[in-house]
Amino acid sequence: MPPDDDDDFWFSLTEIMNRFDTLWMLSQAAKNHGVILPDANKEATLSSLVGAAFGAAGQRCMALSTVVWVGDARNWIPDVVERAKKLKVNAGMLLLSFLCISVLY
Repeated sequence: MPPDDDDDFWFSLTEIMNRFDTLWMLSQAAKNHGVILPDANKEATLSSLVGAAFGAAGQRCMALSTVVWVGDARNWIPDVVERAKKLKVNAGMLLLSFLCISVLY
């Protein structure tokens, strides 16, 4: 029997998950997920992952915020951390400031 309203739905979902003694999390508000499989091309996947997670120019709704690592792919997590540490993050105004100075002079 389907739930009558949203509250009933969440209550039913919670009941079902608790029956299986399962931890679960609900993400709302445009959370984008990536599923990384162990047979993926490692270099291409890591480059795409870092770009998707950090290259959204401040638009949180566009960023990849959640990654599900399947099987041995979880061994790639230190590689992602290493790549993320190499990023140079700023407010995005450095190039604009340089261009404005160049135009004024």
